[in-house]
Amino acid sequence: MITKAVADCIEESVLCWFATVSKDVAPNVSPKEAFMYDGNGKIFVANIASPKTQTNLQYCDRVCVSFINVFTQRGYKVEGVAQLLKKHSRGFEDAHAKLVAMIGDVF
Repeated sequence: MITKAVADCIEESVLCWFATVSKDVAPNVSPKEAFMYDGNGKIFVANIASPKTQTNLQYCDRVCVSFINVFTQRGYKVEGVAQLLKKHSRGFEDAHAKLVAMIGDVF
């Protein structure tokens, strides 16, 4: 569950760590710069140059996302189930538009 404190931390953080596991159960942690809380219980994370993350999600959709506000040294870990949205996936347009509004369309 995303509390107000977690949502605030997501908003104030500039980097998060997205953890997955491979089909061989090897851990993978990937830093992400483009992410946001949608206000409705979902965290959008842009998949920019992360082939292992994308491949791992095909085997196991359970993930962990960790955020830290470097100025307050407070952070949170959020565990859940990821859904990989592709261009023609339901919900892609909304998630994509929100991320582009935040970071632009450079990526």
